[in-house]
Amino acid sequence: MQAPPPMFSPPQVDLKPQQYLHRARIFRNATLGLTAYVNGEQNWPAYALLLHACELALKAFCGQAVADGKPSERAPNHDLQGWYQIALKYGLPADPEVAAGIEIQTEIHSDHQTRYPDNQRRVPDIWSAANEVADRLIAAATPSVNPR
Repeated sequence: MQAPPPMFSPPQVDLKPQQYLHRARIFRNATLGLTAYVNGEQNWPAYALLLHACELALKAFCGQAVADGKPSERAPNHDLQGWYQIALKYGLPADPEVAAGIEIQTEIHSDHQTRYPDNQRRVPDIWSAANEVADRLIAAATPSVNPR
């Protein structure tokens, strides 16, 4: 005999932080095996994927903190520095390498640099830093978003 359905629905769980973290991993994994340069030019699609993975990991951490009772704060979309500062306030462990990478990556991610050519500006080679920051942010967000 099958059990009857519950009288009251189960409490709602905010799945968005888990979805954001999962998506961050997907964007990060899409860059595995890609090169930093293609025909002498930075591999901009790969950078865009890495920077978006960073943004999603930060939003996952912040979203979980809000779901756990922290007051809701938001930074503008694509503002890695803003999201990082909120995440630190919510308890993300400070990491000097992530902080340094975020400082460089914020400007690149917040405007069109990874999507459209801009011959007037020089953009630093951030391939290894972007990889490292994405990995560290995903690892730092995982314990709160996907506790085991």
